[in-house]
Amino acid sequence: IDRGMLHTSLAPGGEAREVGSREKPEEGDLVILSQGHASLQTCYLEKGKILQNKHGSFLHDELLATKFGTKVFSRDRKGFVMVLRPSPELWTESLPHRTQIIYNPDISAILLRMQLKPGSIGIESGTGSGSMTHSMGRLVGPTGHVYSFDFHQPRVEQAQEEVKRHGMQRHVTVACADVYQAGFALPEGVYADAALLDLPNPWHAVVHAKNVLKDRGRLCSFSPCVEQVSKTCDMMRALGFTDL
Repeated sequence: IDRGMLHTSLAPGGEAREVGSREKPEEGDLVILSQGHASLQTCYLEKGKILQNKHGSFLHDELLATKFGTKVFSRDRKGFVMVLRPSPELWTESLPHRTQIIYNPDISAILLRMQLKPGSIGIESGTGSGSMTHSMGRLVGPTGHVYSFDFHQPRVEQAQEEVKRHGMQRHVTVACADVYQAGFALPEGVYADAALLDLPNPWHAVVHAKNVLKDRGRLCSFSPCVEQVSKTCDMMRALGFTDL
């Protein structure tokens, strides 16, 4: 069974439910609407509502009655959308941007290097718009866990809400913290298999990451500038990291 991004979703009453193998969405579910090449839109379905976009108006009730992968025409029959099952890849391409994000080609390379797998414990900082958070959550869940940290409280609250709405709250924790100063506050006795630093000054967080990594744990730093890479690698060598 391909469960896509969501192991479970929250029904309107708050109860968890499996969604990955369903043919149709249910009320409260996230769907991704494809409106053509490189044009994706997110939508949470609610009975009685109407979606308006440049292609026309679409009844949520009609979208709820539609199988994933189906073309749905607008009410005036002049436009259409394709109703797609959500996945981390589609979420990355359609999410509301709160920060610059890591895109799918880099996400794939990073997760391969981190060697995360189902049941692993992963750390991420910062959360940003939650692009990497969703991919890490799918990879380790539902038996593993991702701990994601960001210093910006509004971003944290938005990411927490998305994680809950997407049914990943049991294996993804998003917390507000300045990891440069406070480090990574994991539950007592929990150590990570791998950590990702997506920060402006990642070298300031390397020592804190080392403190919560398992023996032979992996540390990945994603930076756009070679000066950042150089400083981070120097700090890692000074703290005893190998195989850089």
